[in-house]
Amino acid sequence: MATKADEFDPPKNILDAIVRDSLSSVLAKIASEAGKPFIAKLSVWVDQTEIFKSFFAEQGYLVSECVEENSDVRIRCRKTYREDRFIYSVETQNAETWRRSGFSGVRIRGDVIVDESGKANSRIRNKTVCYNSGWSGW
Repeated sequence: MATKADEFDPPKNILDAIVRDSLSSVLAKIASEAGKPFIAKLSVWVDQTEIFKSFFAEQGYLVSECVEENSDVRIRCRKTYREDRFIYSVETQNAETWRRSGFSGVRIRGDVIVDESGKANSRIRNKTVCYNSGWSGW
């Protein structure tokens, strides 16, 4: 089982897979259902340290620079006993304009498998829409 000691700053191929395969579609669906634009600041967290990264943003609403965002996105990764598999946790916390309806964010848990060529693919194992809650970490 992966523990807090297994948390790490993942390479670009793993982050791209998480954003491309999992996060983008979830955020786009939520924004569509809410009828509001979704501008998010993305960062990787290792323990209590925030690390900004450059992300490929297909839909154009996910950024890593400081912007007037309405959501904060934290991505955490842990190594597992398998060299080709990593688990991740993504949490969003929404700004006050979203929170007035009670919708505070979303939590996504999943894993990333890296094939022999180095291509990473992410899959969602669990997704929870959160109301009136704060950061939970893992």
